[in-house]
Amino acid sequence: MLHLSSSDDGWTPPIVSTVASAGEGIDELWKAINDHRAFLSEHGLLEKRRAHRLAEELRHVVGQRVELRAYERCQGPDFDRLLREVLERRLDPYAAAGRLLDADGS
Repeated sequence: MLHLSSSDDGWTPPIVSTVASAGEGIDELWKAINDHRAFLSEHGLLEKRRAHRLAEELRHVVGQRVELRAYERCQGPDFDRLLREVLERRLDPYAAAGRLLDADGS
């Protein structure tokens, strides 16, 4: 199974037999984990993975804040007025959205 999965980093995980309830193989498993960490660190992959993970976290936070701002824009008298214009077919939803988002220049 290990050979069926492709790894771009050149690491092939060892197979470590463990029995958690009996505490067997824990030292070997811990060594394998530390070996993998050392491999990632030596090849600059640890920092690359951290950067990728933090970039994804930042994108997620930005997305949440943009979504919150969008919901805030979709209430109140400006939203109600634009919604009426869309319902009356005097304005399309894309133009109304543009007006809502451009209301304060952001």
